[in-house]
Amino acid sequence: MIRDLARRALRNTAGNRGRAVFPHDIDFSLRGFPPWTQYGRFAFRSVTTAAADTQFDAFATRVIAATGKSYLPIYRMADGEFSLLLGYRRPRGVGRSLRARAKGVLVEGASRLRLRGFGTMWGERFSRAEILRARDRLAELLPALCNDGVVAAYFMHREDRWGDEYVEPMLRWFEQHGIALTERNYVPFYFVYALLNGPRRHELFGGRHVLVATFAESRRNEAIRKGLIATGAREVSFLPISRSRAMFDQVHHAGDDKPDIALVAGGIGAINIIAQLANLSIPAIDCGITIECFIEPNRRRERPFLSTDV
Repeated sequence: MIRDLARRALRNTAGNRGRAVFPHDIDFSLRGFPPWTQYGRFAFRSVTTAAADTQFDAFATRVIAATGKSYLPIYRMADGEFSLLLGYRRPRGVGRSLRARAKGVLVEGASRLRLRGFGTMWGERFSRAEILRARDRLAELLPALCNDGVVAAYFMHREDRWGDEYVEPMLRWFEQHGIALTERNYVPFYFVYALLNGPRRHELFGGRHVLVATFAESRRNEAIRKGLIATGAREVSFLPISRSRAMFDQVHHAGDDKPDIALVAGGIGAINIIAQLANLSIPAIDCGITIECFIEPNRRRERPFLSTDV
Protein backbone atom coordinates (compact mmCIF):
# COMPACT_ATOMS: atom_id res chain seq x y z
CA MET A 1 0.00 0.00 0.00
CA ILE A 2 2.82 2.39 0.86
CA ARG A 3 4.42 1.63 -2.50
CA ASP A 4 1.13 2.37 -4.30
CA LEU A 5 0.80 5.70 -2.48
CA ALA A 6 4.37 6.60 -3.39
CA ARG A 7 3.75 5.80 -7.05
CA ARG A 8 0.56 7.87 -7.02
CA ALA A 9 2.38 10.81 -5.45
CA LEU A 10 5.13 10.55 -8.07
CA ARG A 11 2.55 10.55 -10.89
CA ASN A 12 0.83 13.60 -9.42
CA THR A 13 4.15 15.44 -9.08
CA ALA A 14 5.04 14.61 -12.67
CA GLY A 15 1.66 15.81 -13.88
CA ASN A 16 2.11 19.08 -12.03
CA ARG A 17 5.50 19.53 -13.67
CA GLY A 18 4.03 19.07 -17.13
CA ARG A 19 1.23 21.55 -16.47
CA ALA A 20 3.72 24.07 -15.09
CA VAL A 21 5.88 23.87 -18.23
CA PHE A 22 2.99 23.61 -20.69
CA PRO A 23 -0.11 25.23 -19.15
CA HIS A 24 -2.01 25.22 -22.46
CA ASP A 25 -3.18 22.70 -25.07
CA ILE A 26 -3.52 24.16 -28.56
CA ASP A 27 -5.55 22.51 -31.33
CA PHE A 28 -3.15 21.59 -34.12
CA SER A 29 -4.28 22.82 -37.49
CA LEU A 30 -2.38 25.15 -39.82
CA ARG A 31 -3.33 27.27 -42.81
CA GLY A 32 -2.57 25.61 -46.13
CA PHE A 33 -2.72 22.06 -44.80
CA PRO A 34 -5.64 19.64 -44.95
CA PRO A 35 -7.06 18.54 -41.58
CA TRP A 36 -5.29 15.51 -40.10
CA THR A 37 -7.96 13.23 -38.65
CA GLN A 38 -6.07 9.95 -38.18
CA TYR A 39 -5.17 10.80 -34.57
CA GLY A 40 -8.62 11.96 -33.49
CA ARG A 41 -8.31 15.14 -31.47
CA PHE A 42 -4.88 16.52 -32.30
CA ALA A 43 -3.28 19.15 -30.07
CA PHE A 44 0.12 20.20 -28.80
CA ARG A 45 1.29 21.22 -25.34
CA SER A 46 2.12 24.90 -25.36
CA VAL A 47 3.92 27.51 -23.30
CA THR A 48 1.53 30.23 -24.51
CA THR A 49 -2.13 30.66 -25.43
CA ALA A 50 -1.28 31.78 -28.99
CA ALA A 51 -3.04 29.86 -31.78
CA ALA A 52 -1.10 27.30 -33.80
CA ASP A 53 -0.89 29.57 -36.87
CA THR A 54 0.48 32.45 -34.80
CA GLN A 55 3.15 30.30 -33.19
CA PHE A 56 4.10 28.68 -36.48
CA ASP A 57 4.40 31.98 -38.34
CA ALA A 58 6.74 33.33 -35.63
CA PHE A 59 8.90 30.21 -35.92
CA ALA A 60 8.96 30.26 -39.74
CA THR A 61 9.80 33.97 -39.86
CA ARG A 62 12.68 33.46 -37.45
CA VAL A 63 14.18 30.64 -39.50
CA ILE A 64 13.76 32.46 -42.81
CA ALA A 65 15.38 35.60 -41.34
CA ALA A 66 18.40 33.55 -40.20
CA THR A 67 18.89 31.90 -43.59
CA GLY A 68 22.35 32.72 -44.91
CA LYS A 69 23.07 34.92 -41.89
CA SER A 70 23.22 33.17 -38.54
CA TYR A 71 23.49 29.76 -36.89
CA LEU A 72 20.09 28.42 -35.86
CA PRO A 73 20.11 24.74 -34.89
CA ILE A 74 16.78 22.91 -34.97
CA TYR A 75 16.51 19.35 -33.65
CA ARG A 76 13.42 17.15 -33.58
CA MET A 77 12.81 14.80 -30.65
CA ALA A 78 10.22 12.03 -30.45
CA ASP A 79 10.05 8.47 -29.14
CA GLY A 80 13.42 7.45 -30.63
CA GLU A 81 15.37 10.23 -28.94
CA PHE A 82 13.32 9.92 -25.75
CA SER A 83 13.84 6.18 -25.44
CA LEU A 84 17.57 6.55 -26.03
CA LEU A 85 17.82 8.94 -23.10
CA LEU A 86 15.31 7.28 -20.78
CA GLY A 87 15.08 3.66 -21.83
CA TYR A 88 11.96 2.12 -23.35
CA ARG A 89 8.62 3.06 -21.79
CA ARG A 90 5.44 1.03 -22.23
CA PRO A 91 2.83 2.86 -24.35
CA ARG A 92 -0.20 4.11 -22.46
CA GLY A 93 -2.52 3.80 -25.45
CA VAL A 94 -5.73 1.83 -25.17
CA GLY A 95 -6.55 -1.35 -27.02
CA ARG A 96 -3.24 -3.14 -26.58
CA SER A 97 -3.39 -6.90 -26.20
CA LEU A 98 -2.22 -8.71 -23.07
CA ARG A 99 0.58 -10.26 -25.12
CA ALA A 100 1.73 -6.83 -26.36
CA ARG A 101 1.69 -5.47 -22.82
CA ALA A 102 3.71 -8.42 -21.53
CA LYS A 103 6.27 -7.91 -24.30
CA GLY A 104 6.45 -4.23 -23.40
CA VAL A 105 7.23 -5.07 -19.78
CA LEU A 106 10.10 -7.34 -20.84
CA VAL A 107 11.51 -4.83 -23.33
CA GLU A 108 11.29 -2.00 -20.81
CA GLY A 109 13.02 -4.05 -18.14
CA ALA A 110 15.79 -5.11 -20.50
CA SER A 111 16.24 -1.54 -21.69
CA ARG A 112 16.57 -0.16 -18.20
CA LEU A 113 19.03 -2.87 -17.23
CA ARG A 114 20.94 -2.30 -20.49
CA LEU A 115 20.71 -6.00 -21.35
CA ARG A 116 20.17 -5.25 -25.02
CA GLY A 117 21.23 -2.77 -27.66
CA PHE A 118 19.19 0.03 -29.12
CA GLY A 119 17.73 0.56 -32.57
CA THR A 120 15.50 2.99 -34.45
CA MET A 121 13.14 2.77 -37.41
CA TRP A 122 15.78 4.55 -39.53
CA GLY A 123 18.30 1.73 -39.13
CA GLU A 124 20.45 3.15 -36.35
CA ARG A 125 21.85 0.40 -34.16
CA PHE A 126 23.83 0.99 -30.97
CA SER A 127 25.54 -1.61 -28.80
CA ARG A 128 25.18 -1.41 -25.05
CA ALA A 129 28.44 0.55 -24.79
CA GLU A 130 27.40 2.86 -27.62
CA ILE A 131 24.11 3.64 -25.90
CA LEU A 132 26.07 5.23 -23.05
CA ARG A 133 28.26 7.17 -25.50
CA ALA A 134 25.21 8.36 -27.43
CA ARG A 135 23.40 9.39 -24.25
CA ASP A 136 26.44 11.34 -23.09
CA ARG A 137 26.74 13.06 -26.48
CA LEU A 138 23.06 13.98 -26.50
CA ALA A 139 23.22 15.30 -22.94
CA GLU A 140 26.31 17.32 -23.87
CA LEU A 141 24.80 18.90 -26.99
CA LEU A 142 21.17 19.55 -26.02
CA PRO A 143 21.75 22.39 -23.52
CA ALA A 144 23.81 24.33 -26.07
CA LEU A 145 21.27 23.67 -28.81
CA CYS A 146 18.41 24.89 -26.62
CA ASN A 147 20.43 28.00 -25.84
CA ASP A 148 21.22 28.78 -29.49
CA GLY A 149 18.23 27.32 -31.29
CA VAL A 150 15.08 25.24 -31.10
CA VAL A 151 14.09 21.76 -29.99
CA ALA A 152 10.97 20.48 -31.79
CA ALA A 153 9.74 17.92 -29.28
CA TYR A 154 6.84 15.49 -29.53
CA PHE A 155 4.79 16.76 -26.62
CA MET A 156 1.41 16.14 -28.20
CA HIS A 157 -2.13 15.23 -27.20
CA ARG A 158 -3.73 12.46 -29.27
CA GLU A 159 -6.78 10.36 -28.58
CA ASP A 160 -4.70 7.18 -28.70
CA ARG A 161 -2.27 8.75 -26.17
CA TRP A 162 0.71 7.86 -28.38
CA GLY A 163 3.90 9.16 -26.81
CA ASP A 164 2.30 10.14 -23.49
CA GLU A 165 4.57 7.79 -21.58
CA TYR A 166 7.61 9.94 -22.38
CA VAL A 167 6.27 13.43 -21.68
CA GLU A 168 6.68 13.69 -17.91
CA PRO A 169 9.99 11.73 -17.74
CA MET A 170 11.45 13.93 -20.49
CA LEU A 171 10.36 17.12 -18.76
CA ARG A 172 12.06 15.82 -15.64
CA TRP A 173 15.20 15.07 -17.73
CA PHE A 174 15.24 18.61 -19.14
CA GLU A 175 14.85 20.02 -15.64
CA GLN A 176 17.66 17.88 -14.26
CA HIS A 177 19.95 19.07 -17.06
CA GLY A 178 19.22 22.73 -16.49
CA ILE A 179 17.14 23.23 -19.65
CA ALA A 180 14.10 25.49 -19.36
CA LEU A 181 11.71 25.14 -22.29
CA THR A 182 10.38 28.51 -23.44
CA GLU A 183 8.68 30.17 -26.41
CA ARG A 184 12.17 30.83 -27.77
CA ASN A 185 13.65 27.33 -27.73
CA TYR A 186 10.65 24.98 -28.03
CA VAL A 187 8.17 24.36 -30.84
CA PRO A 188 5.89 21.40 -31.54
CA PHE A 189 7.53 18.55 -33.45
CA TYR A 190 5.44 19.05 -36.60
CA PHE A 191 6.35 22.72 -37.06
CA VAL A 192 9.52 21.55 -38.82
CA TYR A 193 7.56 19.47 -41.35
CA ALA A 194 5.16 22.37 -41.89
CA LEU A 195 8.02 24.78 -42.58
CA LEU A 196 9.87 22.48 -44.99
CA ASN A 197 6.77 21.29 -46.86
CA GLY A 198 4.16 24.02 -46.53
CA PRO A 199 3.38 27.32 -48.24
CA ARG A 200 6.35 29.11 -46.65
CA ARG A 201 8.89 26.64 -48.05
CA HIS A 202 9.32 28.91 -51.08
CA GLU A 203 10.47 31.75 -48.83
CA LEU A 204 12.87 29.40 -47.11
CA PHE A 205 14.40 27.75 -50.19
CA GLY A 206 13.78 30.27 -52.97
CA GLY A 207 17.08 31.33 -54.55
CA ARG A 208 19.10 29.63 -51.79
CA HIS A 209 22.06 27.30 -51.75
CA VAL A 210 20.89 24.27 -49.74
CA LEU A 211 23.40 21.92 -48.13
CA VAL A 212 22.03 18.43 -47.47
CA ALA A 213 23.80 16.18 -44.98
CA THR A 214 22.80 12.60 -45.76
CA PHE A 215 24.37 9.29 -46.69
CA ALA A 216 25.82 9.27 -50.19
CA GLU A 217 23.96 7.47 -52.96
CA SER A 218 23.85 8.94 -56.46
CA ARG A 219 20.22 8.16 -57.38
CA ARG A 220 19.01 9.24 -53.95
CA ASN A 221 20.94 12.49 -54.11
CA GLU A 222 19.67 13.27 -57.60
CA ALA A 223 16.04 12.88 -56.45
CA ILE A 224 16.71 15.18 -53.50
CA ARG A 225 18.40 17.72 -55.76
CA LYS A 226 15.49 17.76 -58.21
CA GLY A 227 12.97 18.10 -55.40
CA LEU A 228 14.72 21.08 -53.83
CA ILE A 229 15.34 22.80 -57.17
CA ALA A 230 11.64 22.38 -57.97
CA THR A 231 10.89 24.08 -54.65
CA GLY A 232 13.00 27.05 -55.75
CA ALA A 233 16.51 26.31 -54.48
CA ARG A 234 19.28 27.88 -56.56
CA GLU A 235 21.87 25.21 -55.77
CA VAL A 236 22.01 21.95 -53.84
CA SER A 237 25.21 20.41 -52.46
CA PHE A 238 25.76 17.38 -50.29
CA LEU A 239 27.72 16.58 -47.14
CA PRO A 240 28.16 12.80 -46.87
CA ILE A 241 27.46 11.23 -43.50
CA SER A 242 27.13 7.59 -42.53
CA ARG A 243 23.84 5.82 -43.10
CA SER A 244 23.19 4.93 -39.47
CA ARG A 245 26.08 6.27 -37.37
CA ALA A 246 25.60 10.03 -37.53
CA MET A 247 25.80 10.29 -33.74
CA PHE A 248 29.48 9.36 -33.95
CA ASP A 249 30.44 11.00 -37.28
CA GLN A 250 33.05 13.71 -37.66
CA VAL A 251 32.31 15.96 -40.63
CA HIS A 252 33.77 19.03 -42.32
CA HIS A 253 32.20 21.17 -45.00
CA ALA A 254 34.91 22.12 -47.47
CA GLY A 255 32.89 23.76 -50.24
CA ASP A 256 33.95 27.14 -51.61
CA ASP A 257 30.41 28.48 -51.92
CA LYS A 258 28.88 29.00 -48.49
CA PRO A 259 25.39 27.48 -48.26
CA ASP A 260 22.41 29.47 -46.97
CA ILE A 261 20.73 26.65 -45.10
CA ALA A 262 21.51 23.04 -44.13
CA LEU A 263 19.14 20.08 -43.98
CA VAL A 264 20.39 17.20 -41.87
CA ALA A 265 19.01 13.69 -42.35
CA GLY A 266 20.85 11.85 -39.60
CA GLY A 267 18.18 10.22 -37.44
CA ILE A 268 18.83 10.54 -33.72
CA GLY A 269 22.42 11.48 -34.56
CA ALA A 270 21.35 14.60 -36.46
CA ILE A 271 22.21 16.72 -33.42
CA ASN A 272 25.87 15.70 -33.69
CA ILE A 273 26.02 16.84 -37.32
CA ILE A 274 24.08 20.04 -36.62
CA ALA A 275 26.56 21.03 -33.90
CA GLN A 276 29.47 20.62 -36.32
CA LEU A 277 27.85 23.03 -38.80
CA ALA A 278 27.85 25.96 -36.36
CA ASN A 279 30.82 27.60 -38.10
CA LEU A 280 28.74 28.05 -41.28
CA SER A 281 26.47 30.53 -39.45
CA ILE A 282 23.28 29.27 -41.10
CA PRO A 283 20.14 27.44 -39.96
CA ALA A 284 20.83 23.72 -39.62
CA ILE A 285 17.58 21.77 -39.55
CA ASP A 286 16.95 18.14 -38.62
CA CYS A 287 14.70 17.45 -41.61
CA GLY A 288 13.83 13.77 -41.12
CA ILE A 289 11.32 12.22 -43.49
CA THR A 290 11.09 15.38 -45.61
CA ILE A 291 14.15 14.23 -47.54
CA GLU A 292 12.65 10.78 -48.06
CA CYS A 293 9.54 12.38 -49.57
CA PHE A 294 11.61 13.77 -52.45
CA ILE A 295 12.65 10.19 -53.19
CA GLU A 296 9.30 8.50 -52.47
CA PRO A 297 6.49 11.09 -52.84
CA ASN A 298 3.85 8.65 -51.57
CA ARG A 299 5.41 8.92 -48.12
CA ARG A 300 3.83 12.37 -47.77
CA ARG A 301 0.66 10.53 -46.75
CA GLU A 302 2.31 8.93 -43.73
CA ARG A 303 2.40 11.91 -41.37
CA PRO A 304 0.82 15.31 -40.81
CA PHE A 305 2.11 18.46 -42.54
CA LEU A 306 4.08 16.74 -45.28
CA SER A 307 1.76 17.92 -48.05
CA THR A 308 -0.46 20.93 -48.62
CA ASP A 309 -3.82 21.60 -50.19
CA VAL A 310 -2.62 24.80 -51.88
